[in-house]
Amino acid sequence: MNKQLWAALLTGAAVSIQAAGDLEDLRGLILTNAKLPLYNKQVLQSMVFCDKAERQGKLVVGQNVVLDLVRRTADVDEIKDGWGVKFYPLGAKLPEIFNFWKGRLYSEGVMFTPRADIEQETKMAAGGEPVYFRSPVIDLDGVGFEADLDKKTILVKSDVRIVLRMGGSDPRKLFEAGAKLPPKYEYMTATSDSMLIDMNNNQILLIGNVRVDEENSGVDCDRMTIFIDRRSDQELAGANRTAPVNAGDTLEGVSRILCDGNVVVSRKLTAEEAKEGDQKAFADHMVYDVKTASVTLTGEEKKNPRVIRGQESLTGQRIVMFREEQRATVTGDCEILVIQEPENPGDKPGVMKVNSDIAQMDYRNNYSDFIGNVKVDEPRMTLECDKMRVTLRELASGPAVESVGDTASLSGLPDFGTTGGKRELDKIKCSGRVKMVRKDDAGKLMPDQKAEASFADFNYADRTVRMYGGEPKLTRGLEEMSGRELLIWINEERLAAKEESKIVLCSAPAEGAKEQAPSQTVITSDESDLNYGGNSLVFTGNVQVRDPRMILDCDRMELVMMPRESVAKAEKKDPAKKADELGGASESKFLSKVICTGNVHAVEDRMDLKTDKLTLLFRELPPGTVVEPGMFQSNGTQLTKILCDGRVVMVNQPDPDAEKKSAEARPGALSGMFGNSKSARTLKSGHAVVDMLKNESEFHEKVEMVDDQGTLKCEDMFVYAEKSAPAAAQTAAKSAAKPHSPDLPPDDDGFAVEESGSEVPERIELAEGLELSRILCLKDVELTRRTKTGEVQRAGGQKADYVVADKKIIMTGDDREKPWMSASGGRLKGKRIIVYVDSERMEVDGGTQVDFSNGINFPAN
Repeated sequence: MNKQLWAALLTGAAVSIQAAGDLEDLRGLILTNAKLPLYNKQVLQSMVFCDKAERQGKLVVGQNVVLDLVRRTADVDEIKDGWGVKFYPLGAKLPEIFNFWKGRLYSEGVMFTPRADIEQETKMAAGGEPVYFRSPVIDLDGVGFEADLDKKTILVKSDVRIVLRMGGSDPRKLFEAGAKLPPKYEYMTATSDSMLIDMNNNQILLIGNVRVDEENSGVDCDRMTIFIDRRSDQELAGANRTAPVNAGDTLEGVSRILCDGNVVVSRKLTAEEAKEGDQKAFADHMVYDVKTASVTLTGEEKKNPRVIRGQESLTGQRIVMFREEQRATVTGDCEILVIQEPENPGDKPGVMKVNSDIAQMDYRNNYSDFIGNVKVDEPRMTLECDKMRVTLRELASGPAVESVGDTASLSGLPDFGTTGGKRELDKIKCSGRVKMVRKDDAGKLMPDQKAEASFADFNYADRTVRMYGGEPKLTRGLEEMSGRELLIWINEERLAAKEESKIVLCSAPAEGAKEQAPSQTVITSDESDLNYGGNSLVFTGNVQVRDPRMILDCDRMELVMMPRESVAKAEKKDPAKKADELGGASESKFLSKVICTGNVHAVEDRMDLKTDKLTLLFRELPPGTVVEPGMFQSNGTQLTKILCDGRVVMVNQPDPDAEKKSAEARPGALSGMFGNSKSARTLKSGHAVVDMLKNESEFHEKVEMVDDQGTLKCEDMFVYAEKSAPAAAQTAAKSAAKPHSPDLPPDDDGFAVEESGSEVPERIELAEGLELSRILCLKDVELTRRTKTGEVQRAGGQKADYVVADKKIIMTGDDREKPWMSASGGRLKGKRIIVYVDSERMEVDGGTQVDFSNGINFPAN
């Protein structure tokens, strides 16, 4: 045995077992304060200190063993003795940790255990006692270990508890010149069933029931791998040429953390936050990149990772969250569930689901982008587009405040509690093949009620949706609205079209009508504003209405709505009821008035009307009442009055097939003013009123009616009609009275001059079931007609009364002037002037006066 060794045993001095030449000679050798250096290719890797070491075969059994894993370039003379070293407790404060490592710049980690078996040849060590490991990055307590000192691996078998320091809390960074203790000690704690430390591969592996806990969150998983960055030998050599390399230069700290199997990330919530529900993430795999402060969640076998916040959730094939930047990215099968607050007290919250290929959320800048096959599904509608941006805004509590210092976090979950006040929806911008489809009250899609455009912008502040590009269009069944740009006020029941407005309306045929196809009305204009909530639908600029029953042009048209009586009663009984519950905005109201202004031009069948202003008045009908639909009316409404103001010009064209059409044509809005004539008839006035209920018409201010037979002028004209007798009764009465002329139309011109003895109809039909009964003219009345021979006959007075059944016109005067008649330049005056419409005869009745100033020729009898 080596004499030097015997001397060491006698003096009790520390000795390096490496110096022994023959291990068999050392069997049973017991040393105190033993020091065992371990080399690999002549490079010192670790130093073992034992209060007591006993040689048992190939093993060295140590008591109170300290294992010091030194850095590669450490000088053996720098290494402190490990006997009696005091480890700081797990969870110690940063100043205590700093003081411990201040004198150990050479070390990468130190382990202590009450007993360890060390095999010098294989450089293996093991023990079943509690084990304590401390390093600049990680501190560990556990029970039982196995260590490969050559490979620098340590397996802690059970009851693992660790503290992992993050970022600026690495004590090695505090040794640099001018460095100070950070204001906040950042670390996380972890527990697991077992743990493997691999210093050569810069990994720490936690296995079984892993639980990580940090200040704001916690992580549970089956397995966790912690990666430590280490600078290469080449980098260290290059750095050492310019300046001495510090201990902190060898290890860069934690670079990545991998979690596998049943990963659950939980945010710690305040009592106020907890009211809104848990904030958690679920995945099969999670990667935390310390350098980018990003957390990546993935799944297996179509089990996508999921992040929840209360009842809201986010899922996708891959979820990446950047905590410091307060943003997240989701790729593949992205789905977000959002709870919508109820619009009215007592209503249940709604659920909105958003799907897309990719989602990018920037919480710091308050926006989220959804890209590719975007679909939004909510209780009232669905939305599809290629791309959608959702923008949030800060509430009155103030803008987001960035947290101070390093904000690295293992969870990566956005910390809404420390990034400012609450947010609310501000804007949504959709682009590319935008399509919205409405749902019914039961949540079923209504494919015939939709909106389409290239772009759509939703503004939450004023609750509007702006649709533009690609011919935006709103469709409801066979009805539609389009324009260069559409604007929708969600809470106001209002729609508007900017530029090239076009609206197509359809009315169902009346019950029992022969024509079963719905009638279509097309309204075009420069702009339109359909404010159903405000009961006003306005069309401005080049307004054109095209309908099978009428053509209408004007500069501006307004449709005024009123609540239906049944709806008004229901709302009065229950004010909480909404229009949608009562049949929708359009169905719960009826059209009460149409006002057309500026260059009004209406054409209906054979009637052509021009005026400055045209007003149509309607009334609501009792339920079950059937009325043939018109351009602005349906079974539920009826046209009651037509008003014309300013420069009224009406032209009535003759009907070549009057008898046939009178039995088949629908009654028009204008045809009630006059019947057909044999030639075009023009009527001018300043104002006109047609009462469809009373079957009366009024014309005022310089009234003039002209056709090829003559002219009628006055200041006021009143036209009266009455319901026709049943057709069979009329036919029988006619046959009994006189033979019917097949060439005579049933609604012939009542003012026409006929040959003496020719037939004038007993009735003049204005529309189906309606015939002219009387025309009354007042103030400055003048009638001009031409006989068969070309002679002009005139008659005038202050009043002209034409009763169709009497077949004559009676003219009277007033106190100042008597009625008159003339022919060939002369005049006759009298108490009354009688003009017979079935002949060319006129006569004076009572108080005849003759004016010979221009001569006179009496008409032949």
